[in-house]
Formats: sequence, structure tokens, C-alpha cells
Amino acid sequence: MSSTEKRGTVVGVDGCPAGWVCFEVDLQSRRTAIRVLANLSELISASPEPKLIAIDIPIGIPTSGARACDIAARKLLGKPRSNSVFPAPIRATFAAKTYQEACALSLQAQGKSLSRQAFEIIPKIREVDDLITPELQMRIFEVHPEVSFRALNGGQSLKHRKLDREGKEERLKLLLPHYLRSQVTWLNSGGRNAMNDTRTTIQLLTVGEAAQLLRLAPKTLYSLVSQRRIPYRKAGRRLLFCLTDLIEWTRPAERRRRLLPQ
Repeated sequence: MSSTEKRGTVVGVDGCPAGWVCFEVDLQSRRTAIRVLANLSELISASPEPKLIAIDIPIGIPTSGARACDIAARKLLGKPRSNSVFPAPIRATFAAKTYQEACALSLQAQGKSLSRQAFEIIPKIREVDDLITPELQMRIFEVHPEVSFRALNGGQSLKHRKLDREGKEERLKLLLPHYLRSQVTWLNSGGRNAMNDTRTTIQLLTVGEAAQLLRLAPKTLYSLVSQRRIPYRKAGRRLLFCLTDLIEWTRPAERRRRLLPQ
């Protein structure tokens, strides 16, 4: 890679309730940053523009049938990780206002229904579909996390589900060698032997960093902590937040409850 190619940023993107969570890596310094944007167009039009954007949202929506890339990804991952690649919804379902309506439109167009998970991300898919152009596809690529982790794992699919404790540790362990500057070592109270001792390396955020990520005022964050409505950790008198916990906390309410302090 030339010195020119090493400059700029690459960005990994996924949808979240607040819009889009963006993990940025500076190619020269290897420094990382996390931003949450309300609209994907903010990232696409940023100046200077990212050299590459990898997004975990389907690009290229069929009028019927399964996409070849989804079939290939499931075959590559094998069981059980292939279950994480669900079929993209077809274009006819974009007009649906309810899950039942989307299922009916899909059945009418191709004789198959669609999953609830696929329906829930239709607004995100539509947003990408409205923005994407052949020119943008030179630097915006669809990715799937499990395929990426397989590549990081020497071509072997991961053993555990991402929502399980073992699955989070398995994925973090693969990321650590690439992002050493953004690590903090946390003493795992559960004593899980993820790194051949009782320490699990994860990224912890300060109140200011967590507030910026979640787009909240620090006083609002303190209020959520006092009400035990957000996951947090204490290190002496310091209040810290685990990045993976916060990302999970932004998901549906039934998942949040498992993370809250007891």
C-alpha cells in the first residue's frame, strides 16, 4: 500500500435506533472514533470523504427470490453461523406499513413470507437504496459481521452466538490485536478465562465519551445511572461504561433489561 493509500479513514456502519453507528479508523495513526449519525447522508457527504464505507445493510434489493450473495455467505459460514444471514426483503415490501402487510406483499410477489428481522430493517434498507449510486458503490460496500469475523479467525466461523457472553469475548479477542490503542483492561467479576487469566480486554468509556456516543447530556446520563436504567461500571469513584453494553442497550427493550445493574 502506498503512502497516499494509507491516508484517510475507513468506516464500519450499522443501523441503530438513533440512526447509524459509525466506527471510524484513521489509516495512518490507527486511531479510532465512534459517531452516531441521524442520517447516512451525513457520512456520505462528509469532507474529507471516507476512503471506504463498509455497511451491514443489504445493498441491491431483488424483485423476487434470494440474493446470490446471501446464499454464498450462508454456504461460506456453515452451521450454525449461517443462521445469522437472513434473506433480504424484496422490493415490493418497501410499501408495507405493518409486518402483516409486508408478509402479504412478499407472498404475492414470490410465494414466500419474510422474517420479522428483515421487516424491522426495511427503513434502513430503503434509506441506503435511495442514496446508493454506481459511483458510490466504488467506496461503499455491503458487509456481514460474521463473514468478517471468519476472515479474522483464519477462515474459521466462530463457535458462539454474538449475544452470549462467550460470543462477545470470542469476537473481542479477534479485534484486540488491531485496535490496541483503544483498549482498557477490565477485571472480569465473573472470573471468565478469556485471555488465559481472569481479565477480559474491552473498551470502557468515560461519562463524556458515553454521553457523546449516545447523544445525551452528561446530566441525563447521570440521571439514568441513578435510576439504574443504563448499564455502567464503577472503578473506585470513577463511573465507566462498557462500549458493547451501550451498543446493546440501544437495541429493543427486552434486551436492555438483561444488562441493567441489579
